[in-house]
Amino acid sequence: MELPIVVGKNSSGNDYIINLEALPNLFISYYEEEQLETIFNHLILDLINNKSPVQLAVSFSRKLSENLLPLIVDRKIEIQFVHSETKEVINSIDEFISALFLELKNRRKIKNKRIQKLSDTIIVVFIDNIFEVIMSSHKKIGLAFIELLVNGPHRSIYFITGSSGIYKNLLDQLINLSPALKRKLQGSKHNLKIDEPLAAELIINPDGLIFFRERIKKDFVRLFPF
Repeated sequence: MELPIVVGKNSSGNDYIINLEALPNLFISYYEEEQLETIFNHLILDLINNKSPVQLAVSFSRKLSENLLPLIVDRKIEIQFVHSETKEVINSIDEFISALFLELKNRRKIKNKRIQKLSDTIIVVFIDNIFEVIMSSHKKIGLAFIELLVNGPHRSIYFITGSSGIYKNLLDQLINLSPALKRKLQGSKHNLKIDEPLAAELIINPDGLIFFRERIKKDFVRLFPF
């Protein structure tokens, strides 16, 4: 596994390890913010301890940033956006997605696959609230985000994204909440398929039980918290 991460414990008490590179994205649905913080904490530490060169791009709430950013203070963060109520904010979620999209376009310019494999450092993107991206006032940001989910993994850009509330095929639901975005997506030259899941799902219920499903499978695996 190039990007092994632990998402919970199985019934025997052993770590349940998945390969982020093979997923290739992960949607996390949680009941309480503490649950998201706990799982993000474990995933970040797994990635930091990974032997592969990994850079992190993060979009966290103010609370999450206070608790999680110290974990990666010594790591190079490729692109960073942290929510804040102060005037020290240097960018927005729109600029965050735009920066990632620009990185994707730059990586596409390298046509030689061998050179690309040597030059593309893995970027793992953490976003604590997928709704904020999809429901952006700028529809092109929503389209850019979806294209990043579809094509980012081909250029070593992977997403781990959270949302509050249980969902089924979250992205499809969010797109349906934004008719303008859905119309633009359906008419997009990229011909993206919005009815197919773009990520594996990790659902944490109110009792803390974890249910994991790969995007190509129908059944969930029941896991236990750390």
